Order: sequence, then structure tokens, then C-alpha cells
Amino acid sequence: MRTDSKVTDASFKIHLYEPDAHGFPGKEMLHQNFVVSVDKGVKNTLFRLEKFHLKMPKTGLFVGIEKLMIESNKLDTNNAYQSGVYYPLVLYSSAEKDKIFSYSGGQWHVQTKQNQEGILEKIKTSEPAITLILTN
Repeated sequence: MRTDSKVTDASFKIHLYEPDAHGFPGKEMLHQNFVVSVDKGVKNTLFRLEKFHLKMPKTGLFVGIEKLMIESNKLDTNNAYQSGVYYPLVLYSSAEKDKIFSYSGGQWHVQTKQNQEGILEKIKTSEPAITLILTN
């Protein structure tokens, strides 16, 4: 995962979800918090999941990134509009998707786009720059 941090040892949580029967993020695959620390600077941040002995669902998985709004991740700014920035920043790539999932208010939401004829179209979005390496 590509990250950018201006503070030392900034951290975030990783969540992995199996898709449910409707294609939404469902059951969480990790049964404990998985906090990743990030070095200062723009980096390829590597984290390993072997200790969790996960089995890749045949229907794929969702990767969730939880930003931690904690004091150790905050860099104060001298800006009248903003009191500080929380790091690390996760860097994104441009992508086109059939649907976009987001989590707010305690539930998952999906966004799709239809043209005037009711045909689904791709949505331009940003997605985290993540590479998964699978082993057995």
C-alpha cells in the first residue's frame, strides 16, 4: 500500500471483509485489531497477514482502511481553517467501477450510476493503491 506521512510511526487499522450474499462487505475476516505503523515519508508500506491464517473467499474480499484520529497521528498546522492533519495519508489511483461502497452511520452504502435509459455506467473514483500477494 502506498502511504504518505509527515509524522513518525503514524498508524491506521486494516479490515478485511468477505462479500455477503448481496455483494456488500459482510463478515469481518480478522478477529482482532490489525494496526499498521507507517514510516515517515512517501513509502510502499508492506504488511503481512500470515499469522491470521486466512483463507481467500472464492468471491473475493474487501479491504477497509480505518483512519485513526488520535493525537500521535496529528500534525498541527498554522492554518485558520484547519487545526491539524491526521496521518498517514493513503495514496490513491484513479479507477472506474460498477459500484462504490462506503461505510457511514453504522452501515454500508452502495453507489451506482445509470444513464437515461437505465443502463448501469462506470463510476470514476479513487481507490487505494494496494497490491495483494497470495500464497498457500
